[in-house]
Amino acid sequence: MQNFSPVQLWLLMAAVAYVAFLFGRATKPVDPQERERRRLVEEAEIETAVSGLSASKWEEIDRLLSDRKKIEAIKVLREATGLGLKLSKMAVENRGRQQGM
Repeated sequence: MQNFSPVQLWLLMAAVAYVAFLFGRATKPVDPQERERRRLVEEAEIETAVSGLSASKWEEIDRLLSDRKKIEAIKVLREATGLGLKLSKMAVENRGRQQGM
């Protein structure tokens, strides 16, 4: 430690503390009730967004899913609804399960 100046030593200790903090947050167990609440909120947001989707858009999404083009189906849904990537992916996967794909 003799090769470090006091400022460098302080910065090193601060960096180690910050990494430990981030690691602690990343490995913190998530409360099951909070996880369920988030899931319900996400499902409600998806339902609200896709409720106004036209039959032709659903047909296009179903066709893409049957052609095994899930990414393109997600893109179509995102453009039509404005949903984010995560929720669009969840919606397309749910639609695929409903359609038996």
